[in-house]
Amino acid sequence: MEQITKVIPQIKRSVLTYDEYLKQKVDSYNSLSGNLTGYDCKKCLNRGYFMKIINGDESMVACDCMKKREALVRLKNSGLAGSIKEKTFSSFEANQSFQQQIKSEAVKFVKSYKGKWFFIGGQNGCGKTHICTAIAGQLLKFGESVRYLLWEDDSPVLKAKVNDPEYKTLILGYQTVDVLYIDDLFKTNATEADIRLAFQILDYRDRNSLCTIISSERMIDEIYKINPAIGGRITEMAMKINIPKDINKDYRLKRKE
Repeated sequence: MEQITKVIPQIKRSVLTYDEYLKQKVDSYNSLSGNLTGYDCKKCLNRGYFMKIINGDESMVACDCMKKREALVRLKNSGLAGSIKEKTFSSFEANQSFQQQIKSEAVKFVKSYKGKWFFIGGQNGCGKTHICTAIAGQLLKFGESVRYLLWEDDSPVLKAKVNDPEYKTLILGYQTVDVLYIDDLFKTNATEADIRLAFQILDYRDRNSLCTIISSERMIDEIYKINPAIGGRITEMAMKINIPKDINKDYRLKRKE
């Protein structure tokens, strides 16, 4: 906690009763501005805490804004801050039956996500990333720590550090976070190094029953052919949606028409 109490003006206790002295001390502290950033709270003046009198003594009580600050930190750490406001359940297009199924299954998953996985694979541009981001956004609101792993961008970084001392620390972050969202798993050719990395992460999360969200342009049977151990874990753990390849389901193309 910040050492803000050091600057509370000296109060001449000798001319006050103890209760009066305590009230002045509390009021003096609560009038000071703090130095917390990221959210401007008019109630605590960005201290994060209030001083209150409880059972005849001074006590520090957290301001409600601390929950908002923690949520903002979780959002920043998730890697989804740039897209989570746009990719929500309400903004997900569900005009066709397959889109309605995607949304329905995702909403159902959010209601009982603890220890479970969500997998959606198949046709490019059918809303896989959108719906997975919407799920992640809801779980962030529930107070879960979420981490985003964009396979095409992040896996090369991890693979390049496999022999570095920091590798274990880096991969542990993906293994142990409350909710992990892997976007576009095995988007490019799945090398032995890719398979080894994916197995290290998913096997740990399987053994520890940690919520995992996975999107891929490959359907589950394709992933199973790449590696039965990974495909088997996803099959066993996940609520699965496979969207067969069909260019008519690529809504990115439809927006260009």
